[in-house]
Amino acid sequence: MKGDYPRFNDIYSREELIEHFLLSESERSLALEMRGEANQLGFGILLKSVLYLGYFPSRLRDVPNSVRAFIAEQLRISDSTTEYSWNSTRYNHTLATNNREDQEVKILSLQLLLNCMMLFNTVLIQKILQENPFLNSLTSADLRGLTPLFHGHINPYGLFYLDLHQPSFLEAA
Repeated sequence: MKGDYPRFNDIYSREELIEHFLLSESERSLALEMRGEANQLGFGILLKSVLYLGYFPSRLRDVPNSVRAFIAEQLRISDSTTEYSWNSTRYNHTLATNNREDQEVKILSLQLLLNCMMLFNTVLIQKILQENPFLNSLTSADLRGLTPLFHGHINPYGLFYLDLHQPSFLEAA
């Protein structure tokens, strides 16, 4: 239906789990910094869910068992999500700290990362569509399938070099 939010599939193949829910080493390390296995797994699920869906799922039961088990397997812990404090407001999820400022910084950092990724991807999609003559051959279903929420080409961790003599990402894209 028009206007529906993206949702999880009922079933994922192993390849799909790897493509969409594989934790990078940095993401895994960040999740393992959380206190307790339930918080580690809950944080990992939230992190990969927001990258996959573009929003935080409001209920744990919205996340398929295969996704929870795959993330737990990567963290080498049991599926302890039943112990995770999962409530319906996305900004009040327990992030293994009582410091409200730390929680806010983590959530806002994820939101900033997602916004930057979407801006870059939108510019990239627009440039590709302008340069290629196949735009007229796309159906309405193809156009609905275009989304700036893909993230396989982005490394959000590590070193970033700023060279003011190079064109900006808007020109480079």
